Amino acid sequence: MKNFKNDHDELHDWIDGLENLVLFNGKENASKLIKDFLTYVQNKGLLDDNFLKLPFLNSISEYEENAYPGDWEIEEKIRHFIRWNALITVLKANKELILVVIYLLIHQLQHCMK
Repeated sequence: MKNFKNDHDELHDWIDGLENLVLFNGKENASKLIKDFLTYVQNKGLLDDNFLKLPFLNSISEYEENAYPGDWEIEEKIRHFIRWNALITVLKANKELILVVIYLLIHQLQHCMK
């Protein structure tokens, strides 16, 4: 019997990996990888055929939906800065890794300036 905590930790590892994939390779690349992975999983018979079918219909059509009130681009940049601020805060405790922080910070700044 597997330990639930280990399963939970493994899930967080997968989520962290996906967040890094989106951060460094972009949403399009991450989306393609997930689609390819789901196709692979379905071909292996690990998912039910009903997995991708929603059990309900959206009562609001896409044509009746209001536009998102915020600015996705600015919010994405804010999320990136918050994530990097958290990373730097953690890594400050490990001063021997300061070169890694500098490298990652330069890379992130180049990404945000695009």
